Amino acid sequence: MRLILQRSLAVIAATLILAGSSAYAALPPQHQRMAELQAVINAAAAGGVPDAVGEIISIAYIGSDLYEIAGITCSVLARIVTTPQKGPPLVGPRQFEVRLEPPICR
Repeated sequence: MRLILQRSLAVIAATLILAGSSAYAALPPQHQRMAELQAVINAAAAGGVPDAVGEIISIAYIGSDLYEIAGITCSVLARIVTTPQKGPPLVGPRQFEVRLEPPICR
């Protein structure tokens, strides 16, 4: 009887854990930040940064989903924006795109 009770509790616990888990699983923070930084670099390399920025000196993490691409006289903010999933939610890394804002010149 005790064994049946223990198994029942184990099944109930497993069901609650699985039912309560999200269908979306992000990468660990250090890997997510790496993926975001690579996407920002790719956006800048693809010609997304206006000529007014000139030579890129640095790319800095400013805050949650926000990076700054700095040139000699101007800088551009790069926002990480989550893209909506098509179809049922899938487990895996966050799907996002980089949106560059207009340059801010000193």
